[in-house]
Amino acid sequence: LRGFKHKLFVTVAGDKVFLYKNAEDYRLGIGITYIEMNVGSVKELERRGFDLTTPYRTFSFSSDSQEEKASWVQALHQATSRALSTSEEVTQKIWGAPPNR
Repeated sequence: LRGFKHKLFVTVAGDKVFLYKNAEDYRLGIGITYIEMNVGSVKELERRGFDLTTPYRTFSFSSDSQEEKASWVQALHQATSRALSTSEEVTQKIWGAPPNR
C-alpha cells in the first residue's frame, strides 16, 4: 500500500483480496481485512501504482516493478470477473426458479 512505510502481505483467492500484516499472519490466518471484488474496481496509475476502489475505501498500492504491477492488475481483474460471473450465475438460478418468475 502506498503511504505506508512497511509492506503488507496481500493475496488474491477466488473473488476476494485479503490483506495481512505479514507472511506469518497469513500463515496463521490472521487478516487485517478482505475485499470482495464484486464491489471492487481497479485503476492503473502512473509508473508502478494502482488503486483498488470499493464503495467504502480506496486502497492504493505500489509494486516493485512494472511487470509486478501488470501481474497484480491482471490478478485483480480476474478476481473481479470471477466475482461477477458468480453473481450472475446465482441471479440466473434465482430468477430461473418457477416460483420466482
